[in-house]
Order: sequence, then structure tokens, then C-alpha cells
Amino acid sequence: MINWLTAHGYHSGNSEIALKECLTSRYKREDFILTDKLTEPYFRKEEGKIKHIGISFHDTADILDMILEKHPEIEIVQIQFNYADYDNAGVQSKKIYEVCRKYNKRALIMEPAKGGGLVRLPDVSLDGFAKWNPNFDSQK
Repeated sequence: MINWLTAHGYHSGNSEIALKECLTSRYKREDFILTDKLTEPYFRKEEGKIKHIGISFHDTADILDMILEKHPEIEIVQIQFNYADYDNAGVQSKKIYEVCRKYNKRALIMEPAKGGGLVRLPDVSLDGFAKWNPNFDSQK
């Protein structure tokens, strides 16, 4: 099973169209899960076009607790979660994850490698990036 993520606002609204063409030309529908960040007017769960409703979350654990208390229809929460941010007071990964558990909500992890900041690529990979893009700076 392959999982894909897109959003209506990505690439000036063309991400969903491009992803549809890419996926449907290569895979059977039952072979992938598509996660799409939709705004409220696009919610069509009652019509059967959406199977699950979730949110992408970027705030404090207290705010998530309030949201999940008021909106039990939310089934999954996308959260920033990695070992560097686990106890970070500003990011609150651990606390936010605990709120997801409190409400028995599945967590979809974003930033598992902190935007690449937790990765040290081997020199051969860095050399490949530099050949592909002369402006690539391996020190960033």
C-alpha cells in the first residue's frame, strides 16, 4: 500500500490534478491511500467521497485538546513528531501525541527527520546533489 499527501493549495491548486494523473496512470485505486488537506467547503464525507476526516496540526497541546473535545468527527491528526522535538516546550510533540492518545485518534507523522535536519547524508549523496544542482550547499 502506498500513501500520498497533497493539498488543494499546493502548486497553485494543481497538485491534486497532477497527483491524480500520476497515481491513476500507474496504480489500481485499491493500491494507494490519498491524504488531501482540504478546507471545510470541500468536506464531502456524507457523499462517500471522503472516507476519513483529519487535521494537520501546528499549535499547542491545549489547543488540540479543545479541538478534539469539540470535534469528535476528527479521526486522524497530522503532527510534527521526531526525537529532537519530543520534549521541546515550543513544539510539544510528546504532549500533542498524548492528546491524540487521550481521544484515541490516529497520528500521522510529519517532520520525522525535522526537515532533513536530523540526517547526515553520505558524501557520495552530497556529491550527487551538487552535480545535479550547482547551487546546492551541503552545509545548510
